Amino acid sequence: MFENPYAYFAALIFLALAGYFLPKRPFLVGGILVVVLLVVGFVFLSLQTRTMSVESNQKTSPGRAPASLPAPTVLPSPPKLTSLPNTLQEFSTANPGASVAYTAPTKMDKGQDANVTAVLSIQQSVDALKAILKKQTVEEIQVDGAKVDVATRMIATLSGFGFTISPSGQQEQPVLINKPTTWSWQVKADQEGLRTLNMKIEAVIGVDGQNLRREIEVKNWKIDVAVGPWEKAQQFAGEVADFLADLKEIWLGLAFFGSLVISRARGRSTT
Repeated sequence: MFENPYAYFAALIFLALAGYFLPKRPFLVGGILVVVLLVVGFVFLSLQTRTMSVESNQKTSPGRAPASLPAPTVLPSPPKLTSLPNTLQEFSTANPGASVAYTAPTKMDKGQDANVTAVLSIQQSVDALKAILKKQTVEEIQVDGAKVDVATRMIATLSGFGFTISPSGQQEQPVLINKPTTWSWQVKADQEGLRTLNMKIEAVIGVDGQNLRREIEVKNWKIDVAVGPWEKAQQFAGEVADFLADLKEIWLGLAFFGSLVISRARGRSTT
């Protein structure tokens, strides 16, 4: 567009006169040209005024920095764990909890030895402990875990009728924050059948600041182990049950087919 407003108005007058002297409908054409030029001129003057306003603002504040975005909100990190509960009050009100997982055999032969392991960790999750234990053996084992309350000292006990377990009785260990605590047992199957191992986890805490202690059970697992031909017998029983179920369907099909044959034969005899 024109930078000089006088040139704009001169062009406006020229186009109006040119429209007036046109041979056909001079006033209509000239009026349309005038309206068009007025609209274009209004838009041009508005843009020119806005541009001058922006330039004047930039000149008056040459060193103005752009508006900064608000700083992101940073959530405070949880306090670092430095100690474990040692008293009943700490155990009940400020217990950070721990993860416990175990491995045990699913089946054994009579007289066979097997390993049973339990691991407790403050920093690792239950799923992480279970994954680690699965990688440590190639045998067919069962793995389970849970979240439990924790104290500075923990006890694990493994027992079961029909097994010889070493070591026997309560196995007490101190618990460290940055290292896992592990219990291991050697288990020998003495009797056949579907047997059960009992694994009990307990927390040891002080009572009233004295030299007394209290053992609190935090977890108890019942672990089923098939010893001897029990598993094979159970598998055979399942196969027999499946065979009988299939046989039942066959007999039902034959009975339905036989009823159709009999009904058709009766229909022919009546006719």
